[in-house]
Amino acid sequence: MFSLVNSNFSRTYNPTGRNALSDIKRLLTSRDTESQNKSCGYLIEVISRYDCNSNERSRMVQYLLDNDIVVFLCEATSNLDFSLLRSILQCVRLLWREHRFFEEEHATHALAAVVRALVHYSAIDALAAVDTCLHFICDLLHGIKSHKTTSALSHQSAYNIEQLLACILTIGNRICNKPNTILNSALVLDALISYQPTGLDLKGSVGKVLVETLDKWLEMLMSGLNHVMLVGQSDIGMMLVVTCQLGVNTLRLTNVLENSKEPVNFINKILKDEQEIAMLKECSSKMRNSIYNIIKQLVVFVKENQQEINTEEYGVFLKFLLNFMYENRKTDILPDFCDILFSKGYLIMLPQTQLIRNDITVRKVSILVLGEMLKILTEKYLYVDDNSNSETCIEDINMGLVELQYGIEKPQNIGMQLQKNQSYSLLIYVYFYCQSSQNPEESTAPLLPYLIEYILRFSKGSKPPGYVIKALWLVFAMSTVSNGSLESLDQRVYLEKATDRLVAMLYPNPAIYYTHNPAILFWAFTSSRISNNVKLHVLSEWFKTENSLPNDLTKGSMIWELLLNLITQSKDDTVITNSMDALNMCLDDADETTKEEFAILIWSMLPSVLSKALIDCENELDKNICYILDIATTQLPAQIDQSICLKVAVLITTLYSKNIPESNNILSKLHYEYVCLKMCLLLLGISRNRNENKVLLTFINRSGFLPSVLTATNSSDDGVACIALQLLSYIVFCFTNIEYQPKTIIEIQTDLIIKSLRYDIENERGSSLLQLVYTILNSNTNTPLVLTYNLKEHPSQSDQCYALRGLMFRIQLMLCSRDPKNQSKAAWKTLSSIYKHAIVYKNDLKLVATLTSQPWTHTLIRFQLTQNLTQEFLTFTQNWLTLLKVTIKKGKELKKQHISKRSLIMKTLMFLNNNLNGDEFKESSDNLLTIVRQTLEECNSRE
Repeated sequence: MFSLVNSNFSRTYNPTGRNALSDIKRLLTSRDTESQNKSCGYLIEVISRYDCNSNERSRMVQYLLDNDIVVFLCEATSNLDFSLLRSILQCVRLLWREHRFFEEEHATHALAAVVRALVHYSAIDALAAVDTCLHFICDLLHGIKSHKTTSALSHQSAYNIEQLLACILTIGNRICNKPNTILNSALVLDALISYQPTGLDLKGSVGKVLVETLDKWLEMLMSGLNHVMLVGQSDIGMMLVVTCQLGVNTLRLTNVLENSKEPVNFINKILKDEQEIAMLKECSSKMRNSIYNIIKQLVVFVKENQQEINTEEYGVFLKFLLNFMYENRKTDILPDFCDILFSKGYLIMLPQTQLIRNDITVRKVSILVLGEMLKILTEKYLYVDDNSNSETCIEDINMGLVELQYGIEKPQNIGMQLQKNQSYSLLIYVYFYCQSSQNPEESTAPLLPYLIEYILRFSKGSKPPGYVIKALWLVFAMSTVSNGSLESLDQRVYLEKATDRLVAMLYPNPAIYYTHNPAILFWAFTSSRISNNVKLHVLSEWFKTENSLPNDLTKGSMIWELLLNLITQSKDDTVITNSMDALNMCLDDADETTKEEFAILIWSMLPSVLSKALIDCENELDKNICYILDIATTQLPAQIDQSICLKVAVLITTLYSKNIPESNNILSKLHYEYVCLKMCLLLLGISRNRNENKVLLTFINRSGFLPSVLTATNSSDDGVACIALQLLSYIVFCFTNIEYQPKTIIEIQTDLIIKSLRYDIENERGSSLLQLVYTILNSNTNTPLVLTYNLKEHPSQSDQCYALRGLMFRIQLMLCSRDPKNQSKAAWKTLSSIYKHAIVYKNDLKLVATLTSQPWTHTLIRFQLTQNLTQEFLTFTQNWLTLLKVTIKKGKELKKQHISKRSLIMKTLMFLNNNLNGDEFKESSDNLLTIVRQTLEECNSRE
């Protein structure tokens, strides 16, 4: 057969004279598997007789291609016999060594035929045949690349890539647990997208299917890696390499998609398809998201399984990592990605792995990855607002990669490397390294002598870039705190000098160089050379995040004073709140002696704090003093200097008398009012216990203070209203006892009290209001607060009568409708005080007669007799009957009036006489019964 075909490309076949190639074509189309296999065998035998690179083989292949043998071979694949398919694919592999195979349409026929076969074999789960087809397609795509013909992805090619991608996408669900088939499919995708010649132009529809396929296969590869690592059935190396290569090539393809179809000349600009361009750019964006999701998973996978990954495969991963960082330099995702690397310990892992593997490629790429990480992390965490040039920082890191590499490879010489002029990158690396290390003391403690020398080399007044100062501060703080080996005097002197030099670098605003780390907090309290100003900045920044302090720092008066200064000076609500939490925790853990020292400290600070608030806040609410007053009212020293009490009283009444702008936050305003009033109440109590009246007179004589307190009684907050009412009651009580003549009198309208009692029946505000009314009614005429009965300037007797009747009626309703325990005592006492006020201070018998004759009084007494008796009720009833007896007697004398036996008075008296027989409050009950019987006798008397 060979001789017949080979002799001058004979076109005759003895003895019949037929063309040999025609017989082969006839056999291929016979539909008989054995005949088709034989024809493939003939072709393989003929082509294989020549050397691969010989001219004879080339002429033979060209002859076969000229006669369309590929079409017949592709037609034979429709037989779907696996042994025949392998023979056909072997024939095609021999034919594609010629450039013509790819330049013309032979390769497109072959690809279409194998894809059809692949669809069939995948449907019947013939995995061996599927893998064979995938291998062939992969090699075919590599052949396209090696011969540099039109890419299969290009819309100018004749390849039906959409069909191939749809086929791969379809078989994905059937091979999810078959690692080898997943790997072969991934190799096909990688071969497809890796060839990206200049001017590659994709159709939007192809890009859309390609995105979907790549996304699915990247996830399947990642799942396959985890599955293989879990069951340990095969090596993960090849799958990891393919995943990384596919990721790199996908990144390259995104750039192609973003630049695809961009018009170059005028005609193309007119004809350009905006929708197509938008679709391709959307595909690119989705591809970038897929790569980002996969590389995040790969970062975790490699970190957890680095011992099972070979050096070469690890190097491929590093290259993928580096490519990803290069490709996303100008995007927003890189800072977050570097945070992931940082949190997973890559700053520690990369140098360690580099030393262990000792491979030049790994060494080089590791340092480049570290450099990129440092650039991004520095920009995110170390840049400060000091006009530092970011380009200079990047250049410093690039220039210092040599020192960085040398320092990593020889950790014992890191300190020496720091002495070089451009050691910024190494310092920045140590800054991040010590924050990710579980034991930063080991890495920072030995650096202290070198850091001291490094800092002292800066001349006085000179400052390195801000990002260097920030890194230097943390590293120096960690080294200082963790190193306890500086025993000689010279070393300690140099340490103090270095500390001074570093503190000078931090000014004028240390906060911008702060890193949230306990080391800086501890460092701030290690040396007396560190000013309180720096300590306050450090504490302020600390409390922006934390609400407590380490136990080692909570002891000693210095930290207490700093916390108080921070509370009074800071304008950040979070800082103040967290400082208060920390201070309260300190107080909870402190002993009585320490608490006493703190109480003395805070009360000694109060006058200066309030003075500063009075000067600085002319038309604003100083929220800081709210917290300091809160603490002062809960922490009282055993002895308080009366002069301090008076100073605080003068200052706080002045502050409170100022008009608070309505623009202030309502909660802050309520808090401010509450603590001020609470402090006033406390000061008044301290003064009264010492028989001092200066504080009371300050409250009375301060213009605008009492009206402001009176206004606060109508506050929307019950706490503010109650404390204001209690303060007014106490002021009236104390003032009445000292019998001073008030300079001004404030009138409280009775009708407003009645309205307020209507809505505050069951809360503490009602009790406080009743207490104030009781105190006012029981005071003499020399009181700064009085009840006014009408809006008229000079109310008549009838107006007074109506007002007091209304007040009494409201209180009676409160007691009769329900009997809240927290108000019953105050209500009964207040009712009694109304009678006392009418007869003692008003000396008006007509008013007394009117008040004692109210019908509701009888109803209330009957109701109360069905409840538990109280001493206050018995006292009220006794007072009422005493006045009622006087009223009845006067009625008889003046108007000759007599009480009917059927009257309401007689019924009430009889009810009292019959129900006051209990053992509780026996003495009071007996006295009351005596008055009841006397009143009955008075009513029955006709004289």
